[in-house]
Order: sequence, then structure tokens, then C-alpha cells
Amino acid sequence: MHTLILGLDGLDYNLLKATLPTMPFFKELTETAAWGMMVPDIALSPQSWATIFTGLEETKHHVTNFHAPITRAKCANMWRILNSYNLTCGVFNVTMTFPLEPVKGYMVSGYPTKIPDTFPPNILSGDPPPTAKGQENSWDRHHWAFREGARLTVKYDPFCSIIGSTLPDEFGHGFENAWRKGRKFILEEIYPVLDREVAALVEVLQPTVLAIFSDHGWNSEEYSDTLYTPWHKGVTNKDTFRPVAREDWAYHTKEGVGFFKGPHVQHDGELEAFPNRCFLPTMLDIWNLFPSLEFDGWPVTKFEYTEDEKRQIKENLRALGYE
Repeated sequence: MHTLILGLDGLDYNLLKATLPTMPFFKELTETAAWGMMVPDIALSPQSWATIFTGLEETKHHVTNFHAPITRAKCANMWRILNSYNLTCGVFNVTMTFPLEPVKGYMVSGYPTKIPDTFPPNILSGDPPPTAKGQENSWDRHHWAFREGARLTVKYDPFCSIIGSTLPDEFGHGFENAWRKGRKFILEEIYPVLDREVAALVEVLQPTVLAIFSDHGWNSEEYSDTLYTPWHKGVTNKDTFRPVAREDWAYHTKEGVGFFKGPHVQHDGELEAFPNRCFLPTMLDIWNLFPSLEFDGWPVTKFEYTEDEKRQIKENLRALGYE
């Protein structure tokens, strides 16, 4: 396969950095990939996932809540653009893809559906667990997403495989931990295990290009200054005018993450924080695709020649008389 994109809902920039000593895979990524804090304009899942895959602000993609899916947005998105170049895409368990849409490749709908639908029909192996939001099967749903996402990737071999998991977000909300274990539990029990499982998935699929992102972060007032309108302040979200969820120990933050790794992607230290609307333009730049579309974001990576390309350039220059 060519590209693997992992969307990890709620993976927090500051929590990730704090856990890196026990996360060897992500620690290596920080040393070999272009990466940094990816900042959503609106740190709520519907708006952020839609912006990530369209490169547009909410006022343009119009995905404002869980009843307005990306698949019904009347604008270009990542898989539609890839399909326009006759490149196949596998979209698996991605938030805001219910109802699904036919694609060149396959799609397995993600949250907020309880039981996923598929295109083509009946491509899943066995019965998937129900959506884990608010239930006691968060790990089951996560393991299913990685296992079935990998199986379909191997079977169909799409140009780009996108696999989503809501596990970090669910434990941020407090599901399965009685709303009390909090930050220490996340640092010691969730992130290190997630690190091992992401490493195992990448080892199985061996992508040429790897990208990992989160739609927003999760943290507490003690460790973050970008909390998304904490409930205790008695306010509503100024963009949506809807109450913002409060949790026992933490809130959504504007501190997500973005990683980009590939043969041409230059690693030059941590990137400056960048908006999440930059994710799609960056991927298109990595793929060397330039559709005649306007985005609200821009590519954030730089590129360098591979060793083979450097050798070819030297040989060409030598043939022209340059040493």
C-alpha cells in the first residue's frame, strides 16, 4: 500500500509529550517525521473531522453537528479528490461518515452510527461491536477498528487507507473508568498501550507514507491553557451557541497533533503549531496532487531528495561537465 492515515480522536498534544518516554513508536516519530500541534478552530469532533478532510472552515463545509455528516457535505473531500485522480481509498470507521457514500475503494461508516454500514456491501468479517460511546466496550471497538481496518487494507490494497479510532476521546470523557481515574490513568494505561498498537498496525501494513492526526486534545486546567469554553465558566460555545460538555477532570482542548512521514518529507524539528485545515493540503502536497480547488489551509511540510535522487542529480550534473 502507499499511504496509511490514522485518525485518533482526542489524542492530546501535551499528554502525548508527557508520555513519550513510555511510547517508543511515537517518540521515534517525533525524531523522524514532520510533526507538531495541530489546532482546530472549533475543538468539537464534527467540525474538526470535517475540516481535516476538506481543508475548509466550518462556514464552508457546513458540518456543524453530528447530524451533518462529511459524506453529505457538498464540497470536495480527501477521498473524492483521490477518486478524481482514479486513486482508490479505503475509509474505515472515520467519524462523521454515516451515512456512507460510494467510493472507488471501500467505506465502512463510523460514529455516530451504532452498527456500521459498508460499501461495497457485506465486506466485514464477523459482527462488529456497537459504537463504544458511553458503553463498556471501548477497547473492543478500538481493536475491531484496527483489526478489520488492517484486514480490508490488505485485501483491497487501496492507494490510501484511512482508519479511525475514538479511543483517546472516550477515555477523556471518562467512559469505562467511572469518571475518576483521570490524567494519571490516561498517561499510564491508555497512551502507552495505544503506542504499541499503532506500532503493530504500521508494522503489518508497511505504508510508504504515514500520517497520524487528532481532531482535538483532552486535558485539565492545570496542564492546558486552551480549554474549550469550560462549563464552570457558565458560557456556551460562541460559534455554535450550544452548551459545551464538562468532564470530571478535563475538557476538549485546541491541542491536537499531526504527523507526516514519507520518503520526501523533511524532518527539521517540531513544526510550528498549524491549523487543522492544513492537513488535507499537506497530504495533497506529499502525494504531488494539485487539484484546481481552493482550501483555507496550506501545506506545512518541506521536502528533500532521496539518496537515489541525489545520486541521479549528481550523475546528470557530472555528465554536463559539473563536478
